[in-house]
Amino acid sequence: MLAAAAVGWGVWRSANPAEPPLTRQQAVEQLTELGGRFSAAVENHRDVRPMLAATRAIAERFPDLRSAHQLRGQIRAQLGETEHAYDAFQRALELDPHDAELQNLAGTAASLIGRPDDAQTHFLRATALDPDDARFRIRLGDTLLKAGRLDEAESEFTHALTLRLMAHAADAGLGDVYAARARSSDDPDHRSDLLRRAISHAETALGKLPDDDPASAAVRTVYARKLARHYHQRGDAVQASAIVESLPEADRFDPAVLAELATYLDARGQPVVAGLQYELAARRDPTNPDLLAQGARWFRRAGDPDAARLLAERLVAGWPNHPAADELREESPPGRR
Repeated sequence: MLAAAAVGWGVWRSANPAEPPLTRQQAVEQLTELGGRFSAAVENHRDVRPMLAATRAIAERFPDLRSAHQLRGQIRAQLGETEHAYDAFQRALELDPHDAELQNLAGTAASLIGRPDDAQTHFLRATALDPDDARFRIRLGDTLLKAGRLDEAESEFTHALTLRLMAHAADAGLGDVYAARARSSDDPDHRSDLLRRAISHAETALGKLPDDDPASAAVRTVYARKLARHYHQRGDAVQASAIVESLPEADRFDPAVLAELATYLDARGQPVVAGLQYELAARRDPTNPDLLAQGARWFRRAGDPDAARLLAERLVAGWPNHPAADELREESPPGRR
């Protein structure tokens, strides 16, 4: 029996010879192919996960191959697995810390996982390695802005514009710098001038975006929201709400954008319109109870208990354990609870 099994195994192995181990050159060639497939998948909004196993296998077989760790990090980042992406970028940087683009990738990942000091270090190294790349200046400026280091942030954004005049993100960043300074200014004239400059830079950033590029649509909404916030900070809630109301419907009813619009409408003395916006949003997305809760609160603030009660009833009926349910049950008469 054992002899027959051994003969059978030998026959199978001769018909199915083991694959020779992957050589380093073959690994590099595979990584080049995987990198091209990754770029194409990202561009065409396809799933990149199928490439992860092959990339990881190469990284394990050749742990000193920097490009394997870098591509693994890029795939992880695209999948939203940013902690793992940062670990992979860190491993790649241990092998080659002198790559500006790799420092930039690590800095971006560090920002997303809430490690601003590490992000700043990576972006500083990227700018030192390639001082003429405006992207690195802008990202460094963003980290400095979030850290409250406004003078340094302004310097980086301004430098970026000298490198690339059409760098719209640098203008958007300068707008945020001046708005931040305005928040801490006690001089009304100085504050007014700072907000004028903030608005000017935000408008310039919007103006630099190409009108016919679908990829810029999301960025346009981000900049429009910045511009609206600057106007609101200046006390012009009418203009702020008009900017948000001009956004595409899908963006306008995003919960974060809707909350900003409600604030501007309230500043205009129109909390009932804020409630109506939430009611419309709840009709568009009947699976989101938070919209009902917020709408009820705005109607209650507007002094419209009947409208508040209707939304509260819908919330309590569909989501009795929602955190706002107890608060809003009082909006429903006892007989209808």
